[in-house]
Amino acid sequence: MKIAYVGIDLLYGALECLKNNNCEIIKIFTCKTNNVTEFNTKIIEFAKTNEVPYTLERITIKDIEEMLDKGCDALICGAYYYRIPTNHSLAMVNIHPSLLPMGRGSWPMPLIILNGHKQGGVTLHKMVEAFDEGDIISQQSFEISKQETLQTYMDKVDERLSDMINDLISNFDIMYKNALPQGEGEYWEEPKKAEATIKSTDGFDKADLILRAFYGYECYYTDGNKMYEILKGTAVKNKGNKKWYLPVNGGYIEADSVKEVIENGD
Repeated sequence: MKIAYVGIDLLYGALECLKNNNCEIIKIFTCKTNNVTEFNTKIIEFAKTNEVPYTLERITIKDIEEMLDKGCDALICGAYYYRIPTNHSLAMVNIHPSLLPMGRGSWPMPLIILNGHKQGGVTLHKMVEAFDEGDIISQQSFEISKQETLQTYMDKVDERLSDMINDLISNFDIMYKNALPQGEGEYWEEPKKAEATIKSTDGFDKADLILRAFYGYECYYTDGNKMYEILKGTAVKNKGNKKWYLPVNGGYIEADSVKEVIENGD
């Protein structure tokens, strides 16, 4: 199959799996990332190593028409910052890290952890104009552990994605044709800064939950006077050998690096 791939490193395993299934990647569309919390380095290295044309420019309907002219069989999207224009002449598949129709939206994973859901998952679905509402091609679920972090959640997504992509490429026409409508679902707005903010007066369990839900991304801490940004912090009962320890009720936030920021709202 000839594939146009759209995405960043978050779901990079899908691109590798397409290659391992002998797909011809005819072009890669990625976008600029901060390469601190989200990355495009693996995607770009893949493009260079495999001599695949790539662009950081936002994909357009003209790009999709050009892919069709080049004999493209399908477009696969694995995490992308922009809405992709749909063209029903081309099969278009999105990888979504939740069990649709629950958790439509650009960033459902932290909310799945924050809101205490018992199950997470990954869904392959057709792309349509309405965001994350296309027919479901396949999906797999997994249990959310009591100590789930955003990182372990995405590890579970990656573990299941390989088999899902293998099945899709092996049976593409049948699976795409037999995709099932989602029905009524839930669209979740992206979490706001307040949901990722820990107060010094918060209890240990609340701090732990927030740190796990946003692990690898920015969390915030305030003592009522100053606001700090934390990356990859963890909640601990006792101090160890890290550089930073920020107090909460019943313990501390442990981190290698913390920086003061100016509050500017959500």
